[in-house]
Amino acid sequence: PLHETTNEGWDHINNVNLKAVFWGMKHGVLAMKETGGGSIVNTASALSLVGDPFLPAYTATKHGVLGLTRAAGAAYALDGIRVNCVCPGDMETPMIIKYWEATGDPEQARIDMGAAYPAKKIGHPREVAQMIVFLISDDSSYVNASAMVVDGGLLSKCY
Repeated sequence: PLHETTNEGWDHINNVNLKAVFWGMKHGVLAMKETGGGSIVNTASALSLVGDPFLPAYTATKHGVLGLTRAAGAAYALDGIRVNCVCPGDMETPMIIKYWEATGDPEQARIDMGAAYPAKKIGHPREVAQMIVFLISDDSSYVNASAMVVDGGLLSKCY
């Protein structure tokens, strides 16, 4: 919760999740302006579009990534630079697997986490990678300043 967030914790997550994206975009844009354009894809989160009462700093930084993405996409469109972000939900990453293993019953933890999703399963990182490949390709030449949600429909649920 917000009242338990320390200054150090706040600064750390801002440095990792938001400041790093800012610096990467800044230097990427400068290089792309010199070479005639390109495509930047940032990684945000499904939490860029909603709030999580237990992860206030994380949620705030991911909202920030989405804001930077949209601002930069608008600012550099005439330079031939498109800026988009992917907003993944839970994915079967080493961090999530470690969490499952820590419960003592990893298979049940996987099932429980997947139960929140319409397809009753967690996504795989390759599904996010496939969206990124699309976003950097010419097939997405008219997609700019957008958030592409890769969450198995989680945000579509209202219950």
